[in-house]
Amino acid sequence: GVSPLIDRFIRGYEGSAVLMNPLGEQVLASAKNIPAAGWYAVAALPTAEARLKSGIAQYEEGNYALAQRTLQGSLAEGLVSRTDQARAYKYLAFIYCVTDRITQCRQEFSNALSADPKFTLTTAEAGHPTWGPVFRSVSNRR
Repeated sequence: GVSPLIDRFIRGYEGSAVLMNPLGEQVLASAKNIPAAGWYAVAALPTAEARLKSGIAQYEEGNYALAQRTLQGSLAEGLVSRTDQARAYKYLAFIYCVTDRITQCRQEFSNALSADPKFTLTTAEAGHPTWGPVFRSVSNRR
């Protein structure tokens, strides 16, 4: 048919791949056979959002260099949601703060607030000894 990759899924391929959906958006699509039901489950997520989720997971695993690149990639690919943009900037700020790059940390918090003026940290995040004071100084200037 129309898409060799979709045809591949129809022929039984299980896994993930990047493709253009019918709306012209680049998405990460995954397919899994469910033999008992006689059908396939398919999920698709825009690639920018998929990168955001991956970047956050990499951050949580302590892989800051990879998380930084992945989060920057999610922003470059065009996160649509202002909330998602702010989340990407927040995790970039965390990375910069914990790696003693306070100027960059401050800038990413500023970017987060520009993306979503209602952006804030959770109580636990705001109490962090490294980035809590940096965030407060940035948000108090607005």
